[in-house]
Amino acid sequence: MGDIVTLHLISILGKPRKNTDGDRTYETAAYRFPDGTVHTTPAFGLALAKWLGSRAKAPLQLDRILWLGTVQSAWASLLQSVLGDEAAEEPLYLELYEAAAPSQPQLDQLAGLLGQATGRHHECRLVPPCADPAEQQGFVSLLGDELKTKDRVVLDLTHGLRNQSLMLAQSALMLEGAFEVRIEELFYGGLEIPRPEGEPAPAVDLTGLLVQARLAQALAAFRESGDVRVLVPHLPEGGFRKQVENLGHLVAIHDYTQARSVATSALGSIAGAGTGLLEPAIRGALESFKARSLPESQFQQAEAHLERKDYFRATLELFEGAITRVCQRKGLETFEYQDRKQARQALRDRCSDDWKALEFLRNQMAHGVASDWHGLMKRAKDPLELEKLLGHLRVAIPELADRA
Repeated sequence: MGDIVTLHLISILGKPRKNTDGDRTYETAAYRFPDGTVHTTPAFGLALAKWLGSRAKAPLQLDRILWLGTVQSAWASLLQSVLGDEAAEEPLYLELYEAAAPSQPQLDQLAGLLGQATGRHHECRLVPPCADPAEQQGFVSLLGDELKTKDRVVLDLTHGLRNQSLMLAQSALMLEGAFEVRIEELFYGGLEIPRPEGEPAPAVDLTGLLVQARLAQALAAFRESGDVRVLVPHLPEGGFRKQVENLGHLVAIHDYTQARSVATSALGSIAGAGTGLLEPAIRGALESFKARSLPESQFQQAEAHLERKDYFRATLELFEGAITRVCQRKGLETFEYQDRKQARQALRDRCSDDWKALEFLRNQMAHGVASDWHGLMKRAKDPLELEKLLGHLRVAIPELADRA
């Protein structure tokens, strides 16, 4: 894992159908890119590389073009796509054209010829067809070996077997999460997309789907952690993103009074914030912080933490929520230490085994030490028993707070 960040274009090379002459070569086609420019090529990856470097908006200067293909891929056709008629003068062209299974050394030689002709750094790698789990794992391992932490990639999903294109996209997403590889953009040359006769094929920018996929992954991480800040890097810049960031900070410091206000404000501005199809799911995430009162917020978070098996925070929120509810019922100051101490004593005065159990668990989890009470530590060390106990306390403690 080095410090140099490389920008790669990764393209799958497939096996085109035979043309009328019986040759397997990619059809030369014109592609219209999102800015309206048109590039003509038999291999979409070549046109994409040229367009990325020449576009007016945010040009990308590639460090490397990586071609992935099976032994049956049209490696000779790729050379012909770059050299044109001169390809026939290269001995390697005939070797690749006639080979039943080209070798990696031959593909290394091919990469050198592509580099000489284009002035870019090319590499060619043999990959399995990905027909079974073992081959799929081999594909992922190969891709992982080709990339370093922090590397950036553009993916071309045009050619090759459909399952290989899917494997490329999914593998790159996996490497994003595991090794901080960054997928910059995602493209597909839509040669088969219906269009008026003579019109260029659309070069389809699929990056928007990538943004939504990242946001969906962040939502899954939120459900596991309860930390809404995991959404922030994947939200569009603007006021809504800042509100979500502020909400996450307030929840992290357990300031649920302000968190409820910020969550309400964020819910009011989510429409049009650019969250796409995931807006309902994000709305649901924010709703989880919008309880009617502070003790309800604390009890609500206790339940959410219990569902995640975060027993310490579940116990803490349940404990503090009960004290807050008693403060509000008795007209005590919610944020004054002495008033909260008085409310806690009122709960103790009920002589409830449930409250004693909660206090014991809270002290044990917060400090790592607590005088055992009726052998509760033995029960707490059993995950199923602890979950059963906390589930009971989640119902019993709010009811106790209403009577204290």
